[in-house]
Amino acid sequence: MQTLTHRVQYYETDRMGVTHHSNYIRFMEEARVAYLEQLGFPYAELERRGVISPVTAVNCKYLATTTFDDRITVDVRVEAFNGVVLTIGYDMTKQDGTRVFTGTSEHCFLNPEGHFIRLRRDQREFYEMLMRELNVHHPMNNQTTIGILGSGTWGIALARLLHRNGHDVTVWSKFPKEIENLSATRTHPALPGLVIPETVHFTCDLQTVASGKDILLFAVPSIAIRQTAESARPFIPDGQIIVDVAKGIEPDTLMTMTEVIRDELSKDGQHDHVKLVALSGPTHAEEVALDMPTSIVSACTDMQVAETVQDVFMNTCMRTYTNTDVLGVELCGAMKNIEALAVGISSGLGNGDNARAALITRGIAEISRLGLKMGCAEYTFGGLAGIGDLIVTATSMHSRNNRCGILIGQGVPPQEAVRQVGTVEGINALPAAMQLMERYQVEMPIAKAVNAVVKGEISAKDMALALMTRDKTSEVRQSELAVRFESALMRHISGGIMR
Repeated sequence: MQTLTHRVQYYETDRMGVTHHSNYIRFMEEARVAYLEQLGFPYAELERRGVISPVTAVNCKYLATTTFDDRITVDVRVEAFNGVVLTIGYDMTKQDGTRVFTGTSEHCFLNPEGHFIRLRRDQREFYEMLMRELNVHHPMNNQTTIGILGSGTWGIALARLLHRNGHDVTVWSKFPKEIENLSATRTHPALPGLVIPETVHFTCDLQTVASGKDILLFAVPSIAIRQTAESARPFIPDGQIIVDVAKGIEPDTLMTMTEVIRDELSKDGQHDHVKLVALSGPTHAEEVALDMPTSIVSACTDMQVAETVQDVFMNTCMRTYTNTDVLGVELCGAMKNIEALAVGISSGLGNGDNARAALITRGIAEISRLGLKMGCAEYTFGGLAGIGDLIVTATSMHSRNNRCGILIGQGVPPQEAVRQVGTVEGINALPAAMQLMERYQVEMPIAKAVNAVVKGEISAKDMALALMTRDKTSEVRQSELAVRFESALMRHISGGIMR
């Protein structure tokens, strides 16, 4: 809190001898200018940076009178700040300690052309100063209450990360024995080296985990998303921010996981304004649990909500990016598991790095073909949620899809491979992938071959042969005439240079 002392001048009083009420607005302005200057951001410097901060609202309450020669102390603080609107609070007292005035002013931030500025992105230093001041005066504002549905490896790794970020975390599972073990041992059997903080709460009660939370995180397997949303619906308020970290596409409906959640919650007609975020990227729980550097994508059609989630998850070990292409991010998250199965099968057959690189490259090519037909943004497929997630899933032994594929390639029946490895989202996604391929008439030879192997229609060895002996094609998606014209043009240019 910063203070400014103002001595009431004779001209500031009215015929009754008291300070005219309009002057208090000016005292607020003077105090705000001095406050920002004390913090290292004088108005002249902000304008030099291209930041204009007009007043959008003023709220005043007069508590006592002042008169000529009174000395008024104005205390100034950041009352609220959401990255777009700044609210500054003011308290005024006179020399005898009498509180005479309280008020607030609201401000937005514009560039010289009159367009809104996102301070967090465009004026990071100023943004961070305002956030620090907010946390000084309202320390609890930075603590977000989070409920996590699901106590698997990803749910627990994220619970620890979010607790480490200073948030209040409650984890739910429908299995009482699981909750009992996690609560008692403060460890997870599949996450060696992880210690769950004592202040992370555990429950089997859906109302406890879902009610009164700033963010609700769905971390159950994709096949359990709809049932979990249905069970939790009575306890989820409309307007709730919901973050989904499950990756998959529901067969028959062909909905992504956030679409499944929205569909299930909307059935009572009382959840039309929930805010859904897909959190996805190259993120193994085993590494996040040990604070290894990781990057992830917060995807939401509402950029402000995406940035809210970005701020909640981001720390020195978790770098979070935003994206508005929710469908593209979720499609990549589901389909890359199938491509990773193919890479695993190839490795199980004894093939090497060349085959692995080819399958990853052609895998993202067929995912992007489908995504573009569905209206997704092309840039998503070259980002963390696209090629990034595919690389980590297809190459790491942390990946159940990769390990399951290796077993299948070695001759283990698919059903037995799943039993040995656990939940394999790539196999769960296959029916939906085949339906999407048919609906949008997109060629997806790798996914189609994996489906044939899993269904027992061909062997893993035959899959590799079938992919290698497909009809010739070009890597460039252009007409044959265009390709031949470009080739002839390049030969002509090259020949001219040689001569």
